[in-house]
Amino acid sequence: LSYGHTGYTGTCVWVDPKYNLVYIFLSNRVYPKVTERLSSLRIRPRIQDVVYRAIEKGL
Repeated sequence: LSYGHTGYTGTCVWVDPKYNLVYIFLSNRVYPKVTERLSSLRIRPRIQDVVYRAIEKGL
């Protein structure tokens, strides 16, 4: 079971005990405007995917 928290300005903290992983992503998206373009880039999930793929490959 993994758990975490995402913030409105793009930050993310994620913990995955299975992989002994603590992942912190800090960003500074402009508050209070949310643009559809920024949301459509899916930066947070894409970075998390890269982290997990690296773990699976033993990097």
